[in-house]
Amino acid sequence: MIEKEPLKSLLHAVAPVKADFFDIIRVVYDLYSVNLASSLGVLQVLLVFAFIIIIHGSIRIIY
Repeated sequence: MIEKEPLKSLLHAVAPVKADFFDIIRVVYDLYSVNLASSLGVLQVLLVFAFIIIIHGSIRIIY
């Protein structure tokens, strides 16, 4: 029983970090079309931003 609790808390902490990335992708697909975002050059910026969110959140979970 003792082993399950730390794992459960880690999984609950990881889920919101990954959800932020998927929220960014969903906004691009729902509000803007991929063609419009690509023509404006926003996709590369969003990719870098999402990468930073995932890495930062994962590091904060570990430390």
